[in-house]
Amino acid sequence: MNQDHLKKIRAFFAIDIPDAIKAAIDKELQQFHNNPIYKNVKWVKPENWHITLRFLGNVSAEQLDMVKKEIVPALKPIKAFPLNLTDLIPFPSAKKIHVLAIKPESIALLMQLAIIIDRVVVNCEVAPEDRAFNPHLTVGRINYMGKMHFDGTPLGRFDFAVSEIKLYKSELTKAGSIYSLLANYPLEK
Repeated sequence: MNQDHLKKIRAFFAIDIPDAIKAAIDKELQQFHNNPIYKNVKWVKPENWHITLRFLGNVSAEQLDMVKKEIVPALKPIKAFPLNLTDLIPFPSAKKIHVLAIKPESIALLMQLAIIIDRVVVNCEVAPEDRAFNPHLTVGRINYMGKMHFDGTPLGRFDFAVSEIKLYKSELTKAGSIYSLLANYPLEK
């Protein structure tokens, strides 16, 4: 009996960071890499950087097909927009640091996108997200904080245009997550 229909796919919608912006941010972050204060930070490789708009979790192929079809008309009214990344921040907060992240400034447009995507996903029978949307670009993960205290620091300003939304498959491995592009949704200019 064919069991393919029972396989689940771990997926998420995201905004990619352009390579030139990744290189500029990575250059700024080098000052933290060898600093003993950040010895417990596992730095995320720039090729894995993205801003998650909606994590779908483990979904069936049927659910994923429905989401891929329904997201197209839902994104139609969204135009390409500028996004600015600025400060390195503790996430989710300075008292409970799990990651070091870079904060985007264009929160209103990101919130609008997240709401649109969430409505489509829930209408396609994917479980609702149990956490509030809090956009960020994860650049480092912290397994053990120790006595680390970090309130955040300005990095500069990294501007780029968001011209597409991507749907990724995420495979968890011992070496880390592997992302594979499932679909690309260009935004109107």
